[in-house]
Amino acid sequence: MDTTGVTAKTYRCDKWLDFYLFQLKMASGGFQAFEFNKKKIQDWVFNNLFQETKQPTIYCFDADNLRYRGLPFLQKKLWRKHLLAFNTDENPKGEKITFIPTSKYPHVRVACIITPNTTEVPIYRVCDEEGEFEGHTAGVFYPSSKESECGYYYLSNQRPDSRSGGILNESKLVPLTITRGNQIGQLKKPKPHAQGYNPRGVILNLTLQEGDCFSDWGTFVQCLRLYGLIQYLDATIFPAPLHLDAGLDDYRPIQAIREP
Repeated sequence: MDTTGVTAKTYRCDKWLDFYLFQLKMASGGFQAFEFNKKKIQDWVFNNLFQETKQPTIYCFDADNLRYRGLPFLQKKLWRKHLLAFNTDENPKGEKITFIPTSKYPHVRVACIITPNTTEVPIYRVCDEEGEFEGHTAGVFYPSSKESECGYYYLSNQRPDSRSGGILNESKLVPLTITRGNQIGQLKKPKPHAQGYNPRGVILNLTLQEGDCFSDWGTFVQCLRLYGLIQYLDATIFPAPLHLDAGLDDYRPIQAIREP
């Protein structure tokens, strides 16, 4: 995604295709079926995507999808600000990690996205001066114990129009912790008829080039969530390029889904 439009490519597809044409080719079975393994995923990302990158580019990855399936640099324990973890073990089940400086791929930046689909992303609230939970707000936040260039952030978004009537800290299905009043800390029973709104943002880890401003790139990723799609005015969970990529699953030909 750049100023010229949106393009896409996949494994064994050497050219970047217009996104619309990519969707048509995918739906018509134009891409050869293959079985990914960890080594193939890692080799394709490093030796194809990263190697061919000739201008400043940020790659957005869904951590939950790939961190244990070939891209160890998306794992929290292996995240580094200027290094990419690489598994050199030839055994698919083994792990021998080395770290490659991002300077080897001077135009590559990596955004690791952890979404509310995991249990790692907490519900967020804004606190008042007394530390009491209030509402919520859109923003890019870093841990209070760190500084703005720490490299990992919590991205929150504004309330979508579809949840304008939702009540904070209410749920139809699960008990939630009471955050104010005399019963603070206790569990509140689910209310089947409640119209709740319990916002969860995303966690962002950035791996950048030496000299890059992490807070600027973090804000850029947030902008891709808030303003990346002109046909949708609310925030998306993923940054726009990854949001479009996630939707490609709907274009798989029926024979590629599974046998009846």
